[in-house]
Order: sequence, then structure tokens, then C-alpha cells
Amino acid sequence: MKNNLERKIGDISIKFAWNQAQLAPRDAFVRKLEAQLADEVMKTNPSPFWKISHVPVWLYGFVLLLLMAVVVSLVGTSKVYAGVLKLLGYVDGFGIVNTEGSLRTIGYPASLTRGDITVTVYDAMFTTEKTELRYSVTGLNNSDYAHTANQEECREPEKIRLPDGTTQSIQSPIPDAVDSIELILTCIPGTIIGQIPGDWTIPVVISPGQDTIKVYPLEEHAPTAMEAYVPASALSKAEVYIEVGRVVKTDDGFILIGTEVTRRPAGWTVIRTNLSITDANSQAVKFKYPDSATSGSDLAYGIDRSPWAIQFNAQGVAFPIKISTESKAFEPISGDEKAKITVEVGQNAQVGDVIEVKQTVAFAGDIVQLNKITVYQDGYGFDLSLGNQISNLNVSLENCKGFGSGGVGFAAIEPETINQSIFCETRPAGRITIVLTDAFSSHDRRTTEVFWSPDE
Repeated sequence: MKNNLERKIGDISIKFAWNQAQLAPRDAFVRKLEAQLADEVMKTNPSPFWKISHVPVWLYGFVLLLLMAVVVSLVGTSKVYAGVLKLLGYVDGFGIVNTEGSLRTIGYPASLTRGDITVTVYDAMFTTEKTELRYSVTGLNNSDYAHTANQEECREPEKIRLPDGTTQSIQSPIPDAVDSIELILTCIPGTIIGQIPGDWTIPVVISPGQDTIKVYPLEEHAPTAMEAYVPASALSKAEVYIEVGRVVKTDDGFILIGTEVTRRPAGWTVIRTNLSITDANSQAVKFKYPDSATSGSDLAYGIDRSPWAIQFNAQGVAFPIKISTESKAFEPISGDEKAKITVEVGQNAQVGDVIEVKQTVAFAGDIVQLNKITVYQDGYGFDLSLGNQISNLNVSLENCKGFGSGGVGFAAIEPETINQSIFCETRPAGRITIVLTDAFSSHDRRTTEVFWSPDE
């Protein structure tokens, strides 16, 4: 039931594109989604599963939503939003936190060394809602990590053990009465099981954070009202827009936290360049992407909605600043297009060999050329030149039971060539066949921008 509920909640959140910044933090937001889900389910013919005679979990959320609506109607949306913001603050390196309860950290770094390997818990944030524990591992070699399918990789999640012996996830909150915990690592995530020591236990002391945790106030910057939801089937083009939703005044400047929204027809892919900032004098403003600035942010959610954050020094900056980005849309070429290129690579190709090919094939009304093949331990890398119509495509390899692939692909705004790597459990030899499918054409670049000033 839970998984079905979560999937339906996700679908509905995308459909209605609610503005989370006007809701209470996470729990209240989830309750509202559950209430909307209840409404959606009641409008349709329920399956036998929903006819079970008990009080659904989401019904409680529906009642809470009604209470919340009464509060909003009596007090006013802006006052409710302002009240929510008073409960939120920003902590450098940990992002947005709820300041209603206690904020604690570690008393001092805790380490454990076994042989050449050291695990160190170097920072943490303990709130009434969650735990964020930061640890590092030194002394490992690249060969200690699993890279192929036949290597058994450690996937055991980290755990926290409380003084009474109970264990919980590394993200679960720690009761205020508990002042020490243990970080438990059955094995080090990502490493080959049995190759390095396992069963790590690192004692951690918790201390109050009043003197060590600096909380910056979170200021309201009401986002621009989102346009009404438009189904993907009704869209004729792709659009990207950005907005500033929250502002943190730091000691020397600002952190801006916002939302990027992408609207696109079904099947399209949209990519964008990194954000850029210029001030009122058209001077470039240097900035960085602050660590974990969007952690805990409820500004953005769902498919095609994502958070962003930038931090800059305000000295010498003329406001308003302009935050902009360029995007490019790729539209799938209709039709069941497929092309194959067969190449002889030999039976004894060595890792690092580069095989020059220069072979062309007609594909999706265009010409694609396979320039060269690079031999890897478990697969091949393919360098292809694209024609005038195709901007991207999918590359696969026959007789390859694959466990991974990678390449430039859509990461290039205007690719003339693409590089695609394909890895197999057993690398094919002799005559190999490369298969081209899923061709895309590209649209002109579009520029999206938003202006912001501290006076707004």
C-alpha cells in the first residue's frame, strides 16, 4: 500500500505543481498530497484494494488539511508562510534546518584506524527531524572498490547504534536525552566485500550546538506564481524558467535558493548550461554552489522541478543582479529508426588499443560516421560524428550482456561528435555490431533569466 500511495502522490504532485514554499515543511506538505490523493481516488472507481473496511491513513491527512485551510483563511496565507519561515534557518554546509527544536553537533571528531585505513566522523548535525552524519575514509586504493559485475560490492547501509543497543538508519533523529552514539559500518560502501576489514564501530559524542552552530535567518522571497499546469501532450515546445524562493543573508553576501522548472512535450530532453550572474553594471559576479544548500529545501519537487542555490560576496555588486542560463531542447525523431554498423576488432584486441574505422551509415534521414573504437577491459568506447539532422542518438552493442554505459550524450549542448562507452560482462570479440536507435533533433538555444535585489 505504501509504495502505491507514494507513486500516486508523486504523480499528483507533478500534475498540480503546488508551490511548496507556501506550505509548512515536509510533514504538512506530505499530508496535503495525501489529502489530494484521497480526492483523486474518490473521483475514480476504486479497486477492491481500496474497499477494505478500515480508516485509510490518508483520511487523517485530509482532516489535517481542512484544519490547515481554516487556519489559512482566518490568519492569511502570508502570515502562515511567515510563521513557517520563522521555524527555518540556514546552517552552512547543512542547508535549511528546522530551528523549532534542538540543534546539536559532535563534541569532537572521532576516528578508528585499522591497518592503513582510517574512518573519521568529522561533522554532524542532529535535529529533531533528522540526523546528518559526515564521515570520511582514507587509506583505500582504487582497486579496493568494485568496478565489475563479478566483484561483490558492499551495499550495506550505514547504521547508528544508541546506548541501549537499538540500531537505526543514519538519517533517523536522535532523542535529545541521548548524548552518544556509535556509527556502525558492516563494510565500507562501494568496496569489494572481504578485501578490506569490515565491522567498523566508531563511538561519537554529541554536544549542544548553541556555541558552535551558526544559524542564519531564512528570509522570505515569495516566488513568482507558477503558471497553470499544462499536460505534456498539450505542449508544442520546451521551456525552462527559474525563480528565487528563499534568501539567506550571510556575513559578506547572500545565498539564493530557488527552483528550476522545465516544461517539455513527452519524450523530449532538455539540458541547460550552468547559471551565470551579472550585476546592474553588466559585470560578472563570481559565485559558488554552496554545499548542501538545497538539503531540506521543500521549494522544489517532482519530475522536471529541481532546486538550485548560489552564494556570492555582495561587496562591489550593483543590484539588481541577473541570474541566467541557456537551455537546449532535443526532440525525438518520429519513426522506428534503427541502423547497424559491423566492424572487425579481432580476437586479441588489447586494452587501450584504438581502432580507426571511418565507416558511415544512413540513419534517421541523416548520415552517421563511426570514427574510431577504443578497447577497454570490459567493453568499448565509440566515437561517432553526427550529420546535419541528428543531434543525439542511443548506441548499443549486440551480444553484450551489459552492466553499464556512459558518454557525452546530452551533456553536450551542440555536439558534432558523441562518445559512448559500453561495458559488458564478457567483451565481444571478432566481428561486433553496433546498433543505433532513438535519434533526436535539436531546437535553438533559449535564454532564461530572473532579476533579484535585496530590496525586493
